[in-house]
Amino acid sequence: MKIILSVLLCGAAFSGLFFILQQPSETSFSHFSPSSSADVIQTPTGTIQIIRADTEESRQHGLSDRESLPIDSGMLFIFPAAAIQGFWMKDMHFPLDIVWIDAHKKIIGIAQNVTPESYPEVFMSPDPIQYVLEINAGKSEDFGLKKGVQLVF
Repeated sequence: MKIILSVLLCGAAFSGLFFILQQPSETSFSHFSPSSSADVIQTPTGTIQIIRADTEESRQHGLSDRESLPIDSGMLFIFPAAAIQGFWMKDMHFPLDIVWIDAHKKIIGIAQNVTPESYPEVFMSPDPIQYVLEINAGKSEDFGLKKGVQLVF
């Protein structure tokens, strides 16, 4: 009886672990389906699907260790208050455009085509910002993003 009970408990534990490992993570782009208007940014020429980095842990990790980013997607870093922020390309595998956005959701600057090879250089926001949008290099021009543009999200 003990053996049967042990086998059943081990089987249940293994099944639960397998189920958990099969679930997509919150930051996974493979199951990218925005559930609210806050998961997209409206730009002058289109829509960017975003994943939010709104915790200390998610902001620190960012897009590091990813092999790529879907073409019309990005990561929106949300800070609790406006401040000068610095970003680097540690553990990155593809170049980015870094879009600096103030508390009123207006673009105040863009660092274009920031490459992984630039690490350990730190790219600083030109003024206090509350948001940073990281998108594939070159996409800021495609989306009509430039200093002074008001974003909707």
